[in-house]
Parts: sequence; C-alpha cells; structure tokens
Amino acid sequence: MAYSKTHSISINPYTEEEVYKKILHTKEQTQEILEKSLAAYNNSWRDASFEQRAEVLNAVAAEMRTNLDKYA
Repeated sequence: MAYSKTHSISINPYTEEEVYKKILHTKEQTQEILEKSLAAYNNSWRDASFEQRAEVLNAVAAEMRTNLDKYA
C-alpha cells in the first residue's frame, strides 16, 4: 500500500490496485484558489438571483448526468 505527501491516492481495498491519483496543491496554490473563489463569489454569485443560480446549477447537474462515468 502506497502513501504520498504529494498525491491523493485511491486504492481498491480488494485488489489493492491504484484506482485514482491526484496531485495535491501546495499551500500557495490553495491560497490562490481560495482567493479566486472569493473574488468570483463577490463579483457575480453573491448578486445572482435565485433563477440565475438555478440555471447554473441545473447546467452542472446536466453535465454530470451526461458524463456520469467521468464523475462517478
């Protein structure tokens, strides 16, 4: 079984096969992502109406349903 400080690794417990591997963000990358998320919220999402938010979230849900295997 492998552990990593730089990657998140998903392992099938039955086969011990690596299923998924994702590079982890550095503290600086995480801070940048959080700052961009806050800016996006402050610049558009915060003032979006319920209908506008519903339209975006419904589009996200449709994308996920269309590509279920990719997101499962």
